[in-house]
Amino acid sequence: MNVVDPILFQCRWQPFALALCAPGTIFNTVTYGRLAQMIHNVGRNAREHGLVRGNMAALLIKDPILHAAFILGLTKIGVVPVSPRELILPKELRVDAIFADASCSLGDQHATVIDKNWTMGAGVPSDDGAQADSSDDEPCRIVLTSGTTGHPKATVRTTRLVYARLQRFQTVYGSRFPECSRIFIDVGMATGKNAMLVSSN
Repeated sequence: MNVVDPILFQCRWQPFALALCAPGTIFNTVTYGRLAQMIHNVGRNAREHGLVRGNMAALLIKDPILHAAFILGLTKIGVVPVSPRELILPKELRVDAIFADASCSLGDQHATVIDKNWTMGAGVPSDDGAQADSSDDEPCRIVLTSGTTGHPKATVRTTRLVYARLQRFQTVYGSRFPECSRIFIDVGMATGKNAMLVSSN
């Protein structure tokens, strides 16, 4: 199962419920129904820009909801996102695309400048046939961590690892975690603590 599928289930189950809230940003609030449209529109636009399953994309997007939409939209089509804190990546990590909300570059790669228009449209899912044979051990997110050296190092989050982390939350907190109506997470998109956004009932 793609790690975005549980979120898309919530989008179908309660499309008018509040999914994301970031007051003062370009979106402010987003319902689950609108979130599904954003996910599919980002995925379709990324495919039209030539990205395919297994590619890696760096996200330099300041708006938190737009950033979240790109993480989920790319992950749904099998593109692995990474959110660097600065205009630098580890030497061993080469990305196939850069998406940013302002003109910039990483090394010799120039960013594709994006805006909220990437989330607009009918929200028709892109062809997900490429996901049929995906493995739980394939990467779904790259997180950069400095560790003890002060230099960014790439750590891989696989589908299996993300689901295992969620199951540990249920072990620690029992039914409180999966049954809570809202989860407030105030951490940067580049941190390892939000390896994947979580939907709730």
